[in-house]
Amino acid sequence: MSARPTIIVSSDGPDGPMAVLAETHPDLMALGCDSYEALPGMISDAGAEVVFTIKFDRGSRYPRSALVESQTVRWVSVGGSGTDHLRPWNPARVTVTNSAGVAADMMRNMSSAPCFPSHSACAVSRASRQPGTGRPARSSRSRARHC
Repeated sequence: MSARPTIIVSSDGPDGPMAVLAETHPDLMALGCDSYEALPGMISDAGAEVVFTIKFDRGSRYPRSALVESQTVRWVSVGGSGTDHLRPWNPARVTVTNSAGVAADMMRNMSSAPCFPSHSACAVSRASRQPGTGRPARSSRSRARHC
């Protein structure tokens, strides 16, 4: 791969990722593509080596061969966690990565919140109790759940 590869962002809204690329890596050539039909020609015309892709159009045929059988693409970065739609590919010619685990910390925090009183409805309930008494500030009928 060249020192400054040409990158294509393929999604139904490439402007956001393109803006981030322009800000963080202004020296890279980055192109946006919001059409599966246009992607093969764009890869060929630009000689793209990297494609960041988010599967977005269920009605159209995904351009798998344009990504994994291209003469120029060396890295396909999938914006989701699945890569089945790209199989099979030759790992000696193209590297396929995904975004599995990118949101793992956030998901762990969200899914474990009910387990920790400081992050749950229990904390809200405790905060609404009369100080020092442990009794609800309102009548027990106004709050369905007490911890």
